Parts: sequence; C-alpha cells; structure tokens
Amino acid sequence: MSPTTRSDAEVRSLARSLWKGIEQGADALAPEIRTRSLDWEGQIDPDFLLSQMIAMNLLAVGDHARSMNTLILSPKLGPSSATIARGAVESLARIRWVTIGATPDEVRVRALSVLHSDVDKSAFATEFVGVEGELDRREFLALVTAQKRAINATAPSWALGTAVREAAADAWGNVDLDEWTPYSQLSSFAHGMVPALGSLLANGRLRLPRQEVVNHAAFVLGIADRAVHVLGRCPLPLLPDGTVAQLWESIALRLEPLRRQLAEEDNGDRPFRVKG
Repeated sequence: MSPTTRSDAEVRSLARSLWKGIEQGADALAPEIRTRSLDWEGQIDPDFLLSQMIAMNLLAVGDHARSMNTLILSPKLGPSSATIARGAVESLARIRWVTIGATPDEVRVRALSVLHSDVDKSAFATEFVGVEGELDRREFLALVTAQKRAINATAPSWALGTAVREAAADAWGNVDLDEWTPYSQLSSFAHGMVPALGSLLANGRLRLPRQEVVNHAAFVLGIADRAVHVLGRCPLPLLPDGTVAQLWESIALRLEPLRRQLAEEDNGDRPFRVKG
C-alpha cells in the first residue's frame, strides 16, 4: 500500500491515539477482575492467584501504553519504544496463555505453572521472600507443585516464548508472516542487536522510522484485542458478563477509524526476524 501524504507528526499522533486506547481499555478492565479473598493457611488459593495475576498484568499493559504515549512523540527513542512495546506484548501473552484453558481447573493449573516459573527464576534476580517469612523458595515451589497435583487437570509447561508465539498466531494467523518475527524485531531493538539498530539509523542518529511506529502499534493492538476476548471467554469467569463488550469493544469501536488511517501508512515492509 502506498503511503499517504500524512506527515510524520500526523502518523505519530495516530499511533499515540491507538496506544491511549490500549491504555484506557486495560485500565478499565483491571478493576473489574473479580477478586478472591486471600485465605493463607499453608495453601495457595489458585483463584486468588489467578485474579491477582490477570489484574496485575492488565495494569502493566496500561502502564506500558501510558509510557508509549510519551515516547511515541520523540523520533529519537526507537530502542526505548521497542522495549516498552515488547513489555506490553509479554503481559498480554501471559493473560491469553493463562485464560485460554479449556476448563476452570486447567486455567487454575496454568496460573500455578506461571507462578512456579516466576518463583523459580527469582533465584536469579532477587532473594525470594516467602509468605510472612515462613517459606524459603524451595519450600514454596514444592507447595505450588503439590497444589498443581491436587487439581484434576493438566496444562502445557509455561514458556514466555511459546505464549508470545501463540498469541501472535492467534492475532495474525491470516497474514503471511512468521508469528515470531514482530516480537523478534522488538527484542532485537531492545537489546541493541545489529542489524536491528541499523534500521533505526538516519543521518548517523537513532530514530524511530514511521514504519516502525505503524508496526509497533499494529502488533500490540492486534494481540491486545485477541487477549481481551480470550479473557472474556475464560471458563473460570473473571469478568462480569458483558464487560468486554461494554468496556473494551466500545473503545475498540472508536479506535477502528484511527487504526485504518494508520494502516494506510504501512509501506508493505514487514518486520524482519533476528536469529539469536
């Protein structure tokens, strides 16, 4: 598709409006998640865990989109914007992967699997602090494993890469594009990989080309829409009936004309995949 005569500033304004829509939608849905009271007696309540996990990830998506509302106006922050867009994708992929379970128990097991992975990896990032200091990391992991075994359901092992790939395939399954490519490009920008940064150079300075403005917004918005609809169909109801239609879809409807205008700026250059 040939680019229109819109200026770079106009393209950024369109993208900013889409990011604001993602922010508004995520922030509106998060408070609606049905919370469960925490009743800690040496056990993990999967329903409490699930509601908190989904609400926190929705808030994270809103935070990332809010940051992008500021960054998108500067042409010099390509790597930074890619890092934030990637973070939004990761939270959305997590929401989708957990809530896509076929049964309530499978959703519970998926949430426990994510918790197990997060706690296991905490050893490499920070000192794990158990509930009221009662449990060390290994004891807590054993408790999570026991809780999973007590539920009569199984789920695939949690892996962020798999979750992102599945979310992209769900959003872009009808497009002739390797579903891993957009996320690969965002990651390569974020980590300063070559040739990724080379594509952001203009006159010897890093900038965010208009095509990447289009790519980032389109990629995240597509996955957000699919993730929210999966959340709305979760077999363990986390949102009141009609919430997705009333909150998310009403926002998406207002954004659709803007999305189409931004799509007109797509010059046909697809994101490239970086191996490694």
